[in-house]
Amino acid sequence: MDELHNTGDSKITLFTTNSFERTLTMNRQETKVLFLFDNISRANHSCRPNAVWEWDPQREERGVGTLHALQDMRTGTQIKVDYCPSETDALRTTAVRRPILAANYAFHCDCPACGNAVDDQSRTRAAGLYGQLFTPALQIQGGETDEQSVIRRIGVAEDYIDVLKELKLWDLKLADAYGELADLHERAWDASQNTNHCQTCRDAGRFGIHLDKAVAAATEEWAIHLKCWGPKHPDLKQDVEKLQQRLQKQFQYPRDR
Repeated sequence: MDELHNTGDSKITLFTTNSFERTLTMNRQETKVLFLFDNISRANHSCRPNAVWEWDPQREERGVGTLHALQDMRTGTQIKVDYCPSETDALRTTAVRRPILAANYAFHCDCPACGNAVDDQSRTRAAGLYGQLFTPALQIQGGETDEQSVIRRIGVAEDYIDVLKELKLWDLKLADAYGELADLHERAWDASQNTNHCQTCRDAGRFGIHLDKAVAAATEEWAIHLKCWGPKHPDLKQDVEKLQQRLQKQFQYPRDR
């Protein structure tokens, strides 16, 4: 260790800026551990990543991670993941993201998204939609009924998904958005059974429309999880079970009501 300090901490900096932190229970105490991977640690950063890495939930205590492509890549394409510490950090503007990345990883980000005024505007909009969708205090506005809140938030979720696609963010943020959209459509359908169907269903002339959209959104969520996690991830089973439950509702619902 003394030798590393004598070289200006360059080796320590190299280790810490290329390692991944995980909190593990060791000797009955929670301990933060840094892991350095042979291959995953070689992936560089981009605020518009083409890959995502995840801890292997079945082997994470042994420090096993997995790297997954978010899109087709030609041979020789540089693999880039998002280093931003949190989902909300990734939705901030260049002026906010760059200092966060510099403080944590000691580099100045110059990826295609950084310094792009249009990208910054879209991320600001995405951050606002994220807050409306996932912050409990913002989920119901004054004077709204539960049905009105759910229908409004369906629109928010759809807008959020559109903005994420504009930003080319195909990772778990998009999966979470589709998952929330599926839950909202199912809630709207469940509520409609006690109110002679919601206005959206009546306007569309199809009383099963929320079930159809819940199934479609849940399918998208599963597909993104499969891409980000790989086929062996245990949480995919939950996606499949929820999708099967919604399909069963869909098939049992009489379409001529």
